[in-house]
Order: sequence, then structure tokens, then C-alpha cells
Amino acid sequence: MVKEIERQIGDNPHVEFIALVDNGRMSIGKKMDALNGLARGKFICGVGDDDMVVPDYLETLLVAIHEHPDVDVISFDLDYFVDGHFVSTIKESIQFRRDQPPMSQIWTGPPSPKCAIKAEHCKAYKHPDSWHGEDQAFMAWVLPRLETEYYTERTLYKYFYRQGNNSKRKHLAEVASAAG
Repeated sequence: MVKEIERQIGDNPHVEFIALVDNGRMSIGKKMDALNGLARGKFICGVGDDDMVVPDYLETLLVAIHEHPDVDVISFDLDYFVDGHFVSTIKESIQFRRDQPPMSQIWTGPPSPKCAIKAEHCKAYKHPDSWHGEDQAFMAWVLPRLETEYYTERTLYKYFYRQGNNSKRKHLAEVASAAG
């Protein structure tokens, strides 16, 4: 993921990429707070080192930020994999305030921290010192604050969940865009 994000950034001065590498002792919640504290952009997207983005991920987000700079969130769809096997496409938008029961290979739900969320919302929240549940706690707090959105209606992210291997992550990366 790091190399792909760096490739997409190239020499673009409007994007900063902040990565935090530790020895597995820092909780994900503490990593998120540290990364959010360092970010200087108007929007923050959390990306996992073991996930993937589509080749025009950053370009798509930068165009959306340029065309819709005042929204609270720029959301998109993601493909969800468990142990390397495709499970579903998740349509993430504020129009889907609650996760819908999986009736097919398309699920719906509210935006996740993978979406581009206004930095002011991300920075105002303090994550619990936890190895899991940090995304759900953050989203429960931030969702009522997300009033405006640009929804790309495109799959930009591929999330890979590994059963039994989600308690520690040695690397967490975050992208913050300074565009706009």
C-alpha cells in the first residue's frame, strides 16, 4: 500500500502521506490520534498497510476535493475481502446511516474512516487506547457531524480482513490532502 500511495502522489505538493511504523506495542487508537495530530490537510483518509487502493484512488479524491471543498465527507465504495476471498462491495454513504443486512454481494453502510473526512472532525475526536473497535467508536461519534457529502459511487478501496490476525498491526498509514 505504501508504495502505491507514494506512486500516486508522485511530486504532487497538495498531498501529504504520513506513515507510522512501530514494533506492535502502540494501540491502533493511539496511532490514529498521533497521525491525525500530524496531518495538515483539509481531509483525512485512513488507509491500512495491508489493504489496496485502485490506480486512480488519489486522483479521484483530489478531483472530488477540488470540486466539493466544503463537504464534510467524500465517500466511496469499497470491496471487502475475508482471508483473501471477495465477500461484498460495500456502498459507503451518509445516506446509509446504518449497516444494511447483507442480502447480496452489495452491502450498504455509513462512511468508514477509509473515506475522506474533514480533518476538523478527525482531529476533534480522541480514540480509545484500543487494539480493536476504534473505527466503530470514531464513526459513532462522527456520523452525526457529517451533514454534507460528495459520494463518488465508485469502488476506490479494497479492504482485506484476516480472521485471527486483527489484534495487532505494526504499520498504519494515513493520507491527508492539503488540496483546496
